Formats: sequence, structure tokens, C-alpha cells
Amino acid sequence: MTPVELPDSLRILAALRRLDEPGFARLLQARRVNARAVGDLLDLAEWLDAPRHVAEALARLDWPTLRDLRRREPAALERAAGLMLAVEVDGGAPEPLPETARALDAALPAVPRFAPGAEADDAGAAAAHEAAVLAVDALALLDAAPRVVRTTREGVRMSGVEVRRLAAELDRDAALVGAVYRWLHAAGLMAPLDEVWHPTAAGRRLVELPAIDRWRALVDAWLGEQRLAEVAELVDGLGGEFPLPAAPDADGGTDEVDGAAPGTAAITLPGDPAARIAAAEALGIADRGALTAAGAEVLDGRVDAAAARFAAAFPAEVTQVYLQPDQTIIAPGPLPAALDARLRRVAVLERRALASEYRITADSIADALGEGMREAEIRELLAELSLTGVPQPVDYLIGATAERFGRVRVREHDRGGRTVARVRALEPGILDALRIDAGLRPLGLRPVDDELETSVSPAAVVKSLVDARYPAAPEDAAGRILPLLAPSTAPEHSPEPGQTVARTATELAEQAAAGDDGDDRATWLRRRLELARRAKAPVAVTVRIDAATTQTLRLVPTAVAPQRVRARDAEAEVERTLPLSSIVAVDEL
Repeated sequence: MTPVELPDSLRILAALRRLDEPGFARLLQARRVNARAVGDLLDLAEWLDAPRHVAEALARLDWPTLRDLRRREPAALERAAGLMLAVEVDGGAPEPLPETARALDAALPAVPRFAPGAEADDAGAAAAHEAAVLAVDALALLDAAPRVVRTTREGVRMSGVEVRRLAAELDRDAALVGAVYRWLHAAGLMAPLDEVWHPTAAGRRLVELPAIDRWRALVDAWLGEQRLAEVAELVDGLGGEFPLPAAPDADGGTDEVDGAAPGTAAITLPGDPAARIAAAEALGIADRGALTAAGAEVLDGRVDAAAARFAAAFPAEVTQVYLQPDQTIIAPGPLPAALDARLRRVAVLERRALASEYRITADSIADALGEGMREAEIRELLAELSLTGVPQPVDYLIGATAERFGRVRVREHDRGGRTVARVRALEPGILDALRIDAGLRPLGLRPVDDELETSVSPAAVVKSLVDARYPAAPEDAAGRILPLLAPSTAPEHSPEPGQTVARTATELAEQAAAGDDGDDRATWLRRRLELARRAKAPVAVTVRIDAATTQTLRLVPTAVAPQRVRARDAEAEVERTLPLSSIVAVDEL
């Protein structure tokens, strides 16, 4: 009988000892470990090394990582090491564990090369550009009104009702809008803050990026959603071929994982194939039922080449617009995102197209003033961007709105250690109108010293007055107008581990810090022998006789102690006592 080497769970165990508490929490979450079933580090190592759990982990890997792991790319190997699917060899680069390599080869026998459809060379460029523009528009709407975060067992997401509402505002298909917001979240460009969605700092910087870089951010997030079976289904749905291993023969060619052959049905994820094709078409990955040239490059891992292909086909951007007397603004081509954002500070986007249309209104001017822009700044911005100057009707609207802005002031006031809001008016009669306005009754405004007072916060009072179309603005104690509340920026979202995972991570980190990796081999041997003792099952125990000689005995363990094992030798019909230090391997029979 050939001796069996100590298992890879011991190599995993050595890697586990280098983790801290956050590292264990990330690992438990990423590998979806049943934390209640893990009592110690060796339990975890054996769980991670189990063939079923390895296959499930590979099933959850995104297509780029799985593909590059099959190619043994360094970045993919590093990620696999973080999931304990690979370990460092002699202090060098990580290498896939044997079980990982076996399951990976079964799931993906060869890395395919993708070919574009004959009629779909660069036709996806227009769709790709629209997606890059839509990303900016979608983020801008998060500042326009609160978008509530929905928390489920699977994590945070945007509700279907909210998606449909945003789709109507963007005049886009709800399925596409939902996908874009999902990609923005996955890319770290939006995140929850106080149960509301907001752009992150990276999302704020998105408007500074060229359109092709915005497209790349969406594509990277899209790729992160793709699993092996989904890529195969997408390619098959587009009329191509994607080789997957065949199911086992009726007489049993391979072991089953949850009733499916490893690497095939076991990794199929739910979803609508038509919706996946539509998402691919929205990014220019597919067009008219076939992969585009850029789409084939994206799936092959040549995203740089795909980006260069699309960048060359994107429409040329313009830097000036036509400002018309009827207060409309026509952009004769796509504006750079940063310029578009500046223009939208003072105007409302009415129609998004290759030649987009904006409109200046009294409300848009008031919003700009509320954000802290001065009247002169608004005029300077429009004069800079307009090819037709600033028409007299637009100039009059700016002046009239600026003159009226801030006729109602709201400030913070201390009443006996309690913060309240005070409202004053620069014109007679306005306060009376505020007092009798039925829509403002929830504020509980009451007259105090020729002003109105309420226990509602000043920010909420200003918002309520502005929504009721009163020219309200916050002010400081000296009467200087303050900018309205600046848009919030969310920190990057990092899901917190559940209580069970957090508690298990803490216990494992303590064990790792206190343990000695020199005891790992003895611990593993004792566990194998103890399991055999409980089952009264024979095992093949390989014993070192001297430096060059080993002997394999067929033993049934009867007692396992920290330093030695007592067992019955079934062949010699004698009882033996062996020191654990002399045992080289234990093989189940």
C-alpha cells in the first residue's frame, strides 16, 4: 500500500495561523462557512479542504478570476490564496491546492477564446457611450432626492419601486436602470449612508473621468457578476459555443456535488437569459444577437484592447452650447461629464441624447444660489459655455430670481439650552402667509418677537419652505446667507459580519495567536486516530523505523493519548503502543 501524505488541510492550517480577526471574518463570509460547525482551526481547515466546499467556492468565483486562475495568473492566485484555495509553496508564490486544481480542471478543461459575430464588429460603441453617460445621470439623481436602502439577508440593494421611479426620471428601461445602480454599487461608486443611497468619493470623481473610463468601471462590475455557467449561457444565447464538461455517464463517470457534476450544473446561477443578453447589449458587449469585437475581447480578458476600440469610435465631445432666448440650452454633442455637471448646477436636463437639451428655470437658479453660487458666478458660467452669449430673457430671470432669493431666512436659535429654528422675512406679509399655510402646519410655527419659531431643525424648516416654493435660505447669527446642506458623500460600503461569524472569527484569531504550528501535525494525527477509534475501523498507519525505513501496519486504535496511541494489530493479532512522533501517515481503509 502506498503511504498517503498528510493532507492539504495542514497546509491550509498553517496559512490560517497568519490571519487576524478581520481576516477570519472575511474568509468565513467569502467561503460561506457554517460558523456554528467550526470549533477550532483544524475544523475550519478540513471544512475548507472538503471537495464539496472547494467546488462551491469555485462556483462563486467571477469569470475573470476563474479564467485567470485556470491560466495561473498571479493576481488570480493571490485571490485564491485569500480564499484558501491556494497556499504559498516554500514561502514563494501561491499555488492551487490539489483539490482546487482538480475541481478547476473539471469545471473548465480549457480556457476558450471568443469570436465576435460577423455582423457586429464595432456596433456596440454607441451603446457603450450611452452607458457611460447613464452612469453619471444615475449618480446625479441620488443627490436630487433620498433613495432608501433596502436591507435583506443577502445584503443591501435598491427596492424595485425605487428603481422604477428612477427609470421614469431617466427615461430608461427599469431593468437596465436597476443593473446600472447594481454595477455602481459593486464598483464602490455608491453606498448606503443613514439608510439612504449616496455617491461615494469615488462616485463624485467619476464625472472627472473620460467616458471610456466610466464604461470600464461598469464593465468591471458586470464581469464581477458573471459566473462560468452564466458566461456559457450568454455565449450560447448569442449563437456561439462554449465548451463545458459533459455530465457523468449513467454508470457514474464522476462524483456528484449536490446532484450535479462538478463544474456544470452545480455552478448554474438563477437568472433570466434574455435579461443577461440585454445587459450585455447595454454595455456594447453584444449587438443584434451576437458578440461585438469588443465584447469578445472583454470576455477574453483583453479589456484594454476593448476600451481602445470603443474610445476610437466614441462621438467627439463638445465644450460649448447654444443658450436660447426661450431659456433652453442645446448641446450639439456630448459634453465632458465634468462640464455637464457644471451646467446642471444652473439648469435642468430635459432630454438626454447625442444632442442633449437643458432648460434654465427660476427653480434651477434658486437651487444654484442655495448651493452657494453667486449671481455673478451663474452669469460667468453661462457666458463661458454659450456660443450665443446670455440672451436678455435669461439674464432677466437670473437677476429676478437672485433678488427674490433669501427673502425668508431661517437660523438656529438657542432657547434655554434647547436648539430651535427661527424664521424671519425681509418683506412684510410673508410671515402671515407662512402662519396660515396649511401645508406648513406640521412645522408648528408660532410667533415670537416679530419672527416665527419652531422646534423642528433649521435644515428641515428650510427644505419644507423651499418645497412649498417660498424663497427660503439658511443664515448665520450675523444674517449672512449660508449654502444649503451640501450633498452627502457615503463612505465605501463594507458589510459587517453577523454576530455568529464575528464571534467565531474572534475565537479563531485567539487560537491562531496562542497556538504553535509545530503541534499541527500531531493534532491532525490524533484526530484521524480518534475518529478511527470511535468507529472501530482499521486504518493504515505508516511508522518510521529509522531514517531510511518505514513500515505500514493495519491497526484498529483502542486508545489515543496526547503522545502515543494504543491499537490492535489485526494481522499480527497483538496490541501495539506507538509514539505519535514515529507515525508518518494515516490512511483510511
